[in-house]
Amino acid sequence: MRLPLLAPLLLVLSACAQTAPPPIIDVHLHAGAGREGSPFYEVREGETPDEAFLRSFLADLDSNHVAVGIVGGPAVHAERFRQADRLIGAVAFPCTDGRDPNLQACFEDGGDWPDLAALRADAEAGRIGALGELYNVYAGVPVDGPEMAPYLALAAELDLVVLAHADAGPPPEGRTPGCCPHFDGALGNPAHWAPVLARHPELRLVLYHAFRPEFVAAAIELMDTYPGVMVETSPMTRVPAPLVHAALAAFVDAGHADRILFGSDYPGAIAESVAVLRASPLTAAQQRAALYDNAARFLRLEGEAP
Repeated sequence: MRLPLLAPLLLVLSACAQTAPPPIIDVHLHAGAGREGSPFYEVREGETPDEAFLRSFLADLDSNHVAVGIVGGPAVHAERFRQADRLIGAVAFPCTDGRDPNLQACFEDGGDWPDLAALRADAEAGRIGALGELYNVYAGVPVDGPEMAPYLALAAELDLVVLAHADAGPPPEGRTPGCCPHFDGALGNPAHWAPVLARHPELRLVLYHAFRPEFVAAAIELMDTYPGVMVETSPMTRVPAPLVHAALAAFVDAGHADRILFGSDYPGAIAESVAVLRASPLTAAQQRAALYDNAARFLRLEGEAP
C-alpha cells in the first residue's frame, strides 16, 4: 500500500524548493481538540478553539518549513488535521476508559480500541497511513500481547507505519492529572518489539523517544536485524540535550545514521527541536538526513528532495 497524499506532496515539495532553509519531515505531530487559554495559540474572534489550534498548528509547520508530517491522535481529530495536504493521518490507541493520555475522548463509541474493520477501511481509502502514537505504556498493555496482535497484523498486511512510544516516561509530574492508572514504563522498552518483528519482519516501525541508554541499546539490536525499524529522539525540548546527543551518537556509531528521523512531539516544539539537533555531534549531512532524507526514503515519497 502506498501512503496517501503523494500527489499533493509533489506540489508542496516544488514550492519548498523555491525557499530556504531546506524542508523538514516531522514524523511526530499530534492532533487534538483546541483548548481555551492554551499557551500555543490564541482564539480569534469567530473561531472555535478547535479551529484556532489547527490554524496555529499549520502556521507553525509553515514557519519551520515542514513539508510533510505524520499526525496522530484521537480518530476524529486526526482526520480533521489530516485533511491538510502535507499530513499523513494516524490513529492513536489503546486508550484508558475511553480517554487518551491528555484525557481527550478517543473513539465515538467511548471504547479504548479502534474497530478493526473500520481501521482497515480507513487505511484502504487512504485516510490513514499509520497507527499511533501507540499508548501501550500509558494503558499498561504489552505490544507483544494478544490485544495488539490483530492491529499489528493489519499494519503488516497493509504496509502501515507503526509509531511506538518507546520510553519509560513521562514521570508522574509530566502526565495530565487523572491520566493513566495502569501506566507501566517497563512496557516502553524496545525489546518488547522483538517477538512482533519476528512475526512481521517487514513491519515499518518508528520508535519514539528512544534516548535512555538501555533503550538505545535495545533499539540498536532491533535495527541491526530488521531494516524497517527507525528511531526518533523527541522530546528534544523536554529531555537534557546531552542525553539526546548521546543517543544520536550511539545510533551513528552503530551504523544507523540513515535510520534517525526528526520528530517534534509537542505543539510549538519544532524550532527548538531543530536547534537541539543542530547542536548535536551529527555531521551536517547526517543532520540533513535526519531532518528530511531518511524519512523521505522510509515513507517512500515520490520526487527528488529539494
